[in-house]
Amino acid sequence: DHRLQEVILGHMIVKSFLGYDMEVQKFAQSVDAHHDARLNEAKIVARSAASVQMIGGMIIALILFLAQSPFCRLSGGDFACLLTAILALLRPLKQLSAVSELSHKVVASSESLMKLKQYPKEHIDSSSDKKVNECSVHSKQPIPASLEFCNVTFCYPEQNETASLQNISFKLLPGQTIALVGPSGGGKSTLVSLVPRFYAFQGQILLNDIDITTMPLLTLRKDIAFVGQETILFNDTIAANIAYGSKEIDWVELRHAAQLAFAEDFINEMPQGFLTKIGVGGYRLSGGERQRLALARAFYKNAPLLILDEATSALDADSEEQVQRALTSLMSRSSTLVIAHHLNTIIRADKILFLDKGMIIEQGTHAELIEKNGYYAQLYAQSFRENQNVIT
Repeated sequence: DHRLQEVILGHMIVKSFLGYDMEVQKFAQSVDAHHDARLNEAKIVARSAASVQMIGGMIIALILFLAQSPFCRLSGGDFACLLTAILALLRPLKQLSAVSELSHKVVASSESLMKLKQYPKEHIDSSSDKKVNECSVHSKQPIPASLEFCNVTFCYPEQNETASLQNISFKLLPGQTIALVGPSGGGKSTLVSLVPRFYAFQGQILLNDIDITTMPLLTLRKDIAFVGQETILFNDTIAANIAYGSKEIDWVELRHAAQLAFAEDFINEMPQGFLTKIGVGGYRLSGGERQRLALARAFYKNAPLLILDEATSALDADSEEQVQRALTSLMSRSSTLVIAHHLNTIIRADKILFLDKGMIIEQGTHAELIEKNGYYAQLYAQSFRENQNVIT
């Protein structure tokens, strides 16, 4: 089912925007629909099998009739033996082919299940978690959060103890923006994925001076809005995608979020406005429109902590300008941890962390790092030259 595929690919959005119960309910509905479809299919197959058997009987009768004709040279005994052998072989052959097909399905399913079993389970069963999940994700007046990393180390299980992050320590004050820069594979995306507890880690991460490992999982994620490099949208209406994770839609706030994300104009041009279905993965929208819907979703959630993972990297120049304006507005409302390649976003950050090979090599403001003339200054000079070439 395409819905299951969407949920698996967009699991970070489902987790970040607390879409657990909603997805379970939709999956149950899909399973029921699939069950009904398979039941109807079984009825059709049963009818077909009866028809085939009847036709087979007619063919056998025809063979018997022809066996009595003067053109057939088989004796009665020979013909009876041949017919009996053919009929005796049909059923075992059908059973063998069915067993072979079933065994291949079982092996493939077992391999998939074993892989899934290796992933760590998330425990979302406490009473406080349930209370949070019963509430709307939308928050009207959030207070910007503080975030602190204290000697955080992390390595993926498949990396054989090679750390992806080593002794990471920094502090994000309420209302501030910290930009993460550095070469690909330096650990930037891994770092931001630890804040919503997508992975277990060593060390301590504090949100508003509270260790996040002691917080109920849904309570933690309710305070975080996540916008990733890959825009994840679901095969639903525009309104349902913006208000994803909410039990009920606040239409006033929904339209306001669309305005802040510079998405209201193109939404109003859609056939059914906010009630227009956008297709699997939002294929009916352009890249810039999809990204603005993702930003509108973050505006609607209005969380105290905003995480941006290269949210404009895959856009053309015209779309990026609109999305960048929306990002600037969004970042002004929350504390922000941003992986950025856009120079304006980096320059305006309160602090810049340069990551390489899982370690913070340099940190400071833009002016401080330029004056230091180290790794960041070289990266900035290179990015500046590339931008100048694009402009010219």
